[in-house]
Amino acid sequence: MDSYEPWRVRSRCFVQTDLATAHLVGGDLEQAASLGRDAVRTAGQVSSTRVLDRLRTLQRQVRPLRSSSPDVRELDERITDLTRTSSRRDEDTAT
Repeated sequence: MDSYEPWRVRSRCFVQTDLATAHLVGGDLEQAASLGRDAVRTAGQVSSTRVLDRLRTLQRQVRPLRSSSPDVRELDERITDLTRTSSRRDEDTAT
């Protein structure tokens, strides 16, 4: 991730989300949650519908596992917070 240029924020977020998904599928919930949290932090730096779509996809995969891990539950909550904030920001700019 360190090799990405600072201006490639969206691409970095895509990779973080994809890696989180891969770890989730592989059963490594702690690493999946850690990478997912990184993706949420990165997503906060960019306004991108595609980034939010990827995070929502990750969230759909995380939701059934909420009770399995406090880290996964926290990731789900962070994605929810980010998507709510982004939705409100979009509503404010539309008016």
